[in-house]
Amino acid sequence: MYPYVIMREKPMFPTCVGKPQEEQLQCFKEALDAHIKKYFYYPTEAKEVGIQGRVNVSFCIDKEGKVKVLGVRGNDECLEEAAKYMIEQLPILIPGKSNGEPKIVTFAYPIVFKLQDDDTYVGLKDVEKCPQFEGCEYVSREKDFECFIEHFNQYLESKGVLPFDGDKDFEEGKVFVGVQIDKKGQTQLFSTNGKTKELEQRARELLEAMPTVKPAIYKGEPRAVRFYYSVKFK
Repeated sequence: MYPYVIMREKPMFPTCVGKPQEEQLQCFKEALDAHIKKYFYYPTEAKEVGIQGRVNVSFCIDKEGKVKVLGVRGNDECLEEAAKYMIEQLPILIPGKSNGEPKIVTFAYPIVFKLQDDDTYVGLKDVEKCPQFEGCEYVSREKDFECFIEHFNQYLESKGVLPFDGDKDFEEGKVFVGVQIDKKGQTQLFSTNGKTKELEQRARELLEAMPTVKPAIYKGEPRAVRFYYSVKFK
């Protein structure tokens, strides 16, 4: 294995192709930063008890451009697992070379988990009003949750995806997702777990394209909510 910094022909993201040699490291870091920003999530169990910290992840890019995590070091196991997951979502990169031959190249990257003052969310069943799709604005509180789930499922089904409430076996086409609807009513996934990265990415793209809804209300103010769900592609 060769450290990234000593390689003349460095591994690169496709967006870095054509960059001058002296700009390759900066381009690599910027692309990696953008990837982590896209896939970043804060483990619920860590956030609930206020755990923060820094996780150093060492990984390699093999001769085919595939990424493999070599080690993680942080102050909490669930933060380490989250950091490992984010790095494992990296796409296939262009491998580094020495004398024209592909080589295995190592890189180290820190991921910081820091809670913000407004970085809070509540459970879907704990709010005064659930996020509201059009058509749910005037239902009673007793029917609020039911209306949200009904319209959420209708959106999935309109895209050819089935909501699924069975056990947690990884059967074909099934993805477990952690869903957040933020204070602006926009949907993001903070976790995905499926048989393949391709299925996970399909689930992410589909749900994050969901139309904006009215945000949940908690203690009279808009508040982000999180919940877990499972979907099955036909």
